[in-house]
Amino acid sequence: MEWNEQSIIKACQKQSKKAQKTLLLKYKNKFLGICLRYVDNQEIAEEILMDSFMTIFQKIKDYKDHSFEGWMKTIGQ
Repeated sequence: MEWNEQSIIKACQKQSKKAQKTLLLKYKNKFLGICLRYVDNQEIAEEILMDSFMTIFQKIKDYKDHSFEGWMKTIGQ
């Protein structure tokens, strides 16, 4: 299946594990870079990243149509 951002969001809202993995892979490097700006430890940054994505997956049903990446940055904190 060809994923675009909207199809990933809709599938994640239905708790699709495949869509969640796709979302994580799409944004992992960018968000890990953000985490590494705050902590100088790769392992801790990866834990923060995973905790943030768990929060994003739990709250994605609340997402409304605006900047998805911006929403994730706010929710994942």
